Amino acid sequence: MILTPGGEKDGQPAGVVALDLQDGRLIWQSVADEAGYASPLSLPGGRLLCWMRNELWVLEGATGAVLASRPLRS
Repeated sequence: MILTPGGEKDGQPAGVVALDLQDGRLIWQSVADEAGYASPLSLPGGRLLCWMRNELWVLEGATGAVLASRPLRS
């Protein structure tokens, strides 16, 4: 499950987080940005498109690694 709570957790970027559906365990956290109003979109190749408050982000779905970003305020 991919969520976009925005902000940081324990001093690390946590604008986008992936949680295990079975037990709610944190799988990864990524992106230092504030929450926006758009839901993440699944792209071909296992990528995610996340429009946060200040930027549009493309992430690797399995790891949360940032593949690209562009300033785009929502």
